[in-house]
Amino acid sequence: MGGQAPKTVAVLWTNGANALLRGFDEKAMSINIGPATVEELRPRITVIGVGGAGGNAIANMIRAEIEGVDFVVANTDAQALNNSIAEHRIQLGPDITQGLGAGSRPEVGRAAAEETLAEIDRLLDGVHMVFIAA
Repeated sequence: MGGQAPKTVAVLWTNGANALLRGFDEKAMSINIGPATVEELRPRITVIGVGGAGGNAIANMIRAEIEGVDFVVANTDAQALNNSIAEHRIQLGPDITQGLGAGSRPEVGRAAAEETLAEIDRLLDGVHMVFIAA
């Protein structure tokens, strides 16, 4: 199977063949039948590190060269984000915290996450599993 091209099956419909297809003279449709690609079979996994501790956990995982996972850091502290080695970064609550952090106040962190919810949703689009390190 490896290296073989997918098989193509052609299906032909005519007016007389099926009453449900009235109005169509002749339509041909191709269907590719073959093995699924590796990307189709592989789950998309994301690990999000939140705050300083979560950012440190993500940095350790990246340095350990863990494969098959997308890494994201999210923080209210802009300086911590700039120092992160993660490719994907989300600044939580840029308007609320002005990049200065939440100051260990959970209510500020929550409001900051809610402010950035659309960006978080966009980043998680198509993800099958999410792990949060905080």
